[in-house]
Amino acid sequence: MDDISLIEYGSWEGRLSEADAITIGKSLDGKLDINPIMGRTGEYRLKATSHVGFIRLPSGRTIHIKPKVQIETIFAMLAAVHTQVKFEYAPQSYSSLKDLFEFVVAIFARRTWTLLSGGIIKGYQERTGEMITVRGRIMFAETLRRNPATLHKHICRYIHFTADVPENRILKWAAFCLSLSSYRDKTLGGKLRRIYGTMADVELDANAPLMLDRLVYHRLNEHYRPTLELADMLLRHLTYSGSPGAHRFLGYLVDMNSLFEEYVAAVLSRNLRADFEIMPQEFVPLTTEGAVTVRPDVTIRTRDKLPLLAVDAKYKLEDHQADLNQMLAYHHALGVDVAVLVYPDGANVPDKPYNIRHGGKVYHLTLDLSGGPAEMAQQAGEFSAQIRKLAEKARQGVTAQ
Repeated sequence: MDDISLIEYGSWEGRLSEADAITIGKSLDGKLDINPIMGRTGEYRLKATSHVGFIRLPSGRTIHIKPKVQIETIFAMLAAVHTQVKFEYAPQSYSSLKDLFEFVVAIFARRTWTLLSGGIIKGYQERTGEMITVRGRIMFAETLRRNPATLHKHICRYIHFTADVPENRILKWAAFCLSLSSYRDKTLGGKLRRIYGTMADVELDANAPLMLDRLVYHRLNEHYRPTLELADMLLRHLTYSGSPGAHRFLGYLVDMNSLFEEYVAAVLSRNLRADFEIMPQEFVPLTTEGAVTVRPDVTIRTRDKLPLLAVDAKYKLEDHQADLNQMLAYHHALGVDVAVLVYPDGANVPDKPYNIRHGGKVYHLTLDLSGGPAEMAQQAGEFSAQIRKLAEKARQGVTAQ
């Protein structure tokens, strides 16, 4: 059967195999909605959400969900969010996210192999295991529990100098997952398999991506940082079937809602951090007991940590009343007079701020995503200048108090 094409938030109707329908229902819940069509056996209606990209189904068909923005725009947004990833050149004028995905995977394979060729990083790791010869410290209680009648085996805890460190686990897991996809470049899968095959002493750890946020960089692993952030760019959006077999890897789906939030935070951090504290996704207590918290996409504070304004990014204008209620909660939680709603499209967005009773304003600004990289950079600069003006005015008010 032919591949399936949808546009972001669009729908499709047609026939699906039972295996494909089950996979979509179980593995893509919340990312792609599926419902059987009454009276038409074997036919289903698919409804796309904010997730765009591609999904490979058990039957071999591929679902392509096209974004409303250009593919180059998504690349520019991802590159802005992952600041440590420096691309030597921009992608060609690709027509699908699958092509862009292969472009980034090829860069990951090349950089990872170059990194490993220069010498794999090693470190000291604490290990616990059953030993005949005592190594490190004997765990007497654990030894008696496991081997109560055996005198020649001991449970020991020791320090081991090994390549099995978090940095290598992340790269190996990324190479393994990416090798499960198919590519137009038939050599790419082999390059990825060679990478994780080279790291034979490193455990293949499905929980490795969770280590990314906990990594501490220093002079011995700093050279790994750009490649690890590239792995994060890929792993964060991979979609899995959740079952073993040939179809564990389903595809690559980017949540445009989350990406727009991250992009707004990245733009403000890059352009305003010299003068303000930019705090993405900061939890702020709403109640005095702290039992209820709110989390603006970006909180802008003075260097002395005094709150100035809250910024929330909304990729799609769906429920404006709910958005306003959310901004009122930020007003109360932070004690600020200014909150800003940001949209990528100025259509149907109020052009004047809303004045809140008893003080405060909610502004509506646009961060345009149209055009190429140069236009996006200019629009990001203009948007940052608007936020800076609001923050400066709020800082003057805080200083005067």
